[in-house]
Formats: sequence, structure tokens, C-alpha cells
Amino acid sequence: MTNLMQSRIQIPCPECGRQFQVSLGDVKGERTVYCPSGHSVKLVDQNDGIRKFDHAMEDFQRRVRRIGR
Repeated sequence: MTNLMQSRIQIPCPECGRQFQVSLGDVKGERTVYCPSGHSVKLVDQNDGIRKFDHAMEDFQRRVRRIGR
């Protein structure tokens, strides 16, 4: 998992609209999180976009390490 998965994004609660932060790792793992008002929110990585991005970043990092050798 890349460090980017620790990056945080802001999302609205679908119940109350209150904004709160989740990590990209939370979205990738499709975890259930709770908004500040206590509503549960099931995160969904639509079209596996974050998972695909994470794999692409890992591949990029491997290629950069190979160039550095």
C-alpha cells in the first residue's frame, strides 16, 4: 500500500450532509465509517478506481527503483 492511501479526502454524509474526512485506504477497503453526527456510511470504491490507482503507483515506484540501480 502506498503512502497515498493515508491521504484524507472530505466527503458529505448521505444522511445529514455534514462533511467529514476519510482516508483513501478507507475507501479502497470499502470500510464503514461514521460521520460526526453518528450516521454510518458504507464507503464504495466505484469501478475499483482507488485500488487501480494504488496498483499503478506501486508499479511506478518499482520501476523508479529499477532505474536507480
